[in-house]
Amino acid sequence: MEYHIKTTELGKTYKKFFSNKSVTALKSLSIEVPAGTVMGFLGMNGAGKTTTIKLLLGLIKPTQGTAELMGLDISNNNSRIGVSYMPESANLNRSGTARKLLTTTGLLSKMDEIEIKKRIDEVISEVGLEGKEDIPFGNLSKGMKQRILLSQAIFTKPKLLILDEPFSGLDPVKRRDVRDLIVKYNKKFGTTVFFSSHILSDVEVMCDSISILHNGELKAIGTKEDLLGIETYEVLGNNINSNGILFIEKMSDSITKKGEQLSAYINPSKDPEKIVKLFEKYGATDIKLIKHTRNLEKFFSEVVEGS
Repeated sequence: MEYHIKTTELGKTYKKFFSNKSVTALKSLSIEVPAGTVMGFLGMNGAGKTTTIKLLLGLIKPTQGTAELMGLDISNNNSRIGVSYMPESANLNRSGTARKLLTTTGLLSKMDEIEIKKRIDEVISEVGLEGKEDIPFGNLSKGMKQRILLSQAIFTKPKLLILDEPFSGLDPVKRRDVRDLIVKYNKKFGTTVFFSSHILSDVEVMCDSISILHNGELKAIGTKEDLLGIETYEVLGNNINSNGILFIEKMSDSITKKGEQLSAYINPSKDPEKIVKLFEKYGATDIKLIKHTRNLEKFFSEVVEGS
């Protein structure tokens, strides 16, 4: 399997100035992020998330262990080819503009002028800032500047996106739009995404896998299903023959019907495929099998409070 991020016993300890004391920000972190997947990197303030990201990007050096980006050791500058990074915040020049920033990004990436102009229009539209590309950063809100940072991160259509708190400063509607855009790049272009966030509901919707850091230590890692467990199966379909509803109700724990859509709920100890076959037998269309896991917020609290 190809991994776009891989760390082995990675650690970082800082020595205090004018003292023999030291502070360990990250302890023996071992994670793997397969190519084309989305991993949420969770933890409270001071857990070591930003330290991990800085280590991966070569902004600071590890005091323990090893790490790879794109199959290359992070000490090799080529490991960051095809990688884009969005910081939690940036000191943007108040007189700068999105157009100037993105033009510079394109030129540094050796894109030609025609391609740069076309791409600026595309990403500005994608982040919902049409008409704002020439307004100085000093006149923009925090949320707008956050979306500009995202537009820079996706500008070159990277193979790996590393995002540090990408939803910071966004209202609920724009947060949803940014979330959908990140998922779009993953699904459409196969972009691997590794991001830290405090907003657990977005992590739950977006991620293939989750890792939880607490006090510099990895406390949990795995797919959503592995970590959270399946709480119930839901089989839903439209336009099912009324003769089949009675049979489905007997085979299920409960059912609900909204208009032409029927949902059947099954305990995880039962086989949902039997219900799927009943839906097919009685002519249902748009059949879907949904796996409902337990709440991520509750799981996160249990991990952190139990540490």
